[in-house]
Amino acid sequence: MLLGQTRKCMTNIARVCVFIDRHISSWERFLSQYAWDLPSVQARVVAIIHARMGRSLVVHGALLAWVDTTLVAKARGAMRGVQKWHDHSGNPDRGTSLVGRHWAIAGLIGTSVLAGKLVPLCWPLIARLMSGHADPLGVVVNAQGVAQVMTCWDAVCPAVAHLQTMLSGLPMRVVADAYFAKAPFLNWMLARTIPVMTRMRHDAVGWDDPVPAPPGVTRRGPTRKHPKKGDKWR
Repeated sequence: MLLGQTRKCMTNIARVCVFIDRHISSWERFLSQYAWDLPSVQARVVAIIHARMGRSLVVHGALLAWVDTTLVAKARGAMRGVQKWHDHSGNPDRGTSLVGRHWAIAGLIGTSVLAGKLVPLCWPLIARLMSGHADPLGVVVNAQGVAQVMTCWDAVCPAVAHLQTMLSGLPMRVVADAYFAKAPFLNWMLARTIPVMTRMRHDAVGWDDPVPAPPGVTRRGPTRKHPKKGDKWR
């Protein structure tokens, strides 16, 4: 992926990489001759971070993961996943939209002592390219066997689940902003017993618990088999 058609990209990288101590052609052969397994590389990185950081990754008895998305500007062309996205950054200089790719990023949050102070650190570990509507990256098959175009949740939710799997079932929570306070994300996390910390959305709707019928009372119509819905929250 790095080699391309010329050596210019490799030469520029070699100038700033501190771990290259041989001729650049040796590094080119190293990258081209070995078959890289990306999931194995990610699992190894997670294991190293967990081993080095240790207890500093534990917050109130569990590992604290985070998930978010980011837009990367790209020139419109033949690259997959490049399209016009709505920009939620709120930066007036960037406008309301951006042409590029949308990435889902997940990682761990820990603390470290820097300059004598305890500083929180975010470790990005997994990145998934999100599928758009203009040029979908693929399809998924639901439980009923129906193929559907991939959505953003098909990139975000598996990224968090993959991180939990690589941590070998250790207790983990995930923190996200209010954009993720939606049923597709919350139901996926609940199914994997991952507690979610987020804010309630401004358009959230809730009700009190359903009210069952009193003993000996039989309701008619649609509510006969289902309990009456509770009062709606203001």
